[in-house]
Amino acid sequence: CCNALSNNQTQKRVSDTMVMVLETSPHNSEQVLVGYKSGVIVLLQISEYAIDELCRFHGGHNADIQGLSWCQECDHQRDSQHMMVSVAKDHLLKFWNVTTGECVLQFLIEPS
Repeated sequence: CCNALSNNQTQKRVSDTMVMVLETSPHNSEQVLVGYKSGVIVLLQISEYAIDELCRFHGGHNADIQGLSWCQECDHQRDSQHMMVSVAKDHLLKFWNVTTGECVLQFLIEPS
């Protein structure tokens, strides 16, 4: 399961680096993917009363996150509500299981 943190820990870690990308879930408007300059990706639950980190994606990128997207139709055999894709300046495109925080597929994109 993903690394869940207390609200105090979340506030400290979320403020550690500069945000590059935000992407709201099409399935739950209170869930937001956040991509940081450091290459870290987290899934946050944002409510009127708190911001909680639901998941920190393991083995993320080694450079600025440039794009995040929830997968609407990644793979008909997988639950698409629990998949997302990321791309970063490290030239990697990664598909993630949002429930576990694990990378399930990655591609190296050759710079042109």
